[in-house]
Amino acid sequence: MTDVDKKQRDIALLTIALDHVWRWHEFRNASGLQVLNYYLLASAVMSAAYVSAINGRLHAVAGAIALLGVAVSGAAYLVGRRQRDVARLAEGPLKQIQDLLATDLDIDSLRMAERAAEHRKTWWHNSTVTANIIFPLAAIVSIAAAAYAWIIR
Repeated sequence: MTDVDKKQRDIALLTIALDHVWRWHEFRNASGLQVLNYYLLASAVMSAAYVSAINGRLHAVAGAIALLGVAVSGAAYLVGRRQRDVARLAEGPLKQIQDLLATDLDIDSLRMAERAAEHRKTWWHNSTVTANIIFPLAAIVSIAAAAYAWIIR
C-alpha cells in the first residue's frame, strides 16, 4: 500500500467516522427535542382538561389531572436527561475527529465540540441547570393545582 493509498483510506475512514458520530449526536439531540415537544403538548392538553374539570366542578378529577402532571413532568425530565447523556457520548469522538481536521486543514475554528463543551461550563449555559429548575417548578405547580382542586370542593 502506497502512501497515497493509505492517505485516501484514512480520509475515507475519517469521513465515515465523522458521519457516524454526527448522526448519533444529531439523532439523540433531535429525540430530546421531541421529548420536550411532547411535554409541552401534554402540558397544554392537561391544563385544558384541568380547567374544564374545575369549571365543571369535578374537583377530584381536576386533582387527579394535576397529579398526572407531576408524573408527566417527571417522565419527560428523566427521558430528556437520558437522551442528553447519550447524545454527549458522541462528543469525545467528535472532538478527536474535529481536532484531526483542524490540524490537517489548519482551521482552528473546526474544534466546535470542544468550544461547545467549554461554553456549557458556565452554569446558565448548561441545559441541565435549566431542567433542574423547571422540573421542580412544574412539579410544585402541579401539586399546588391538585391541592387547590381538592380544597375548593
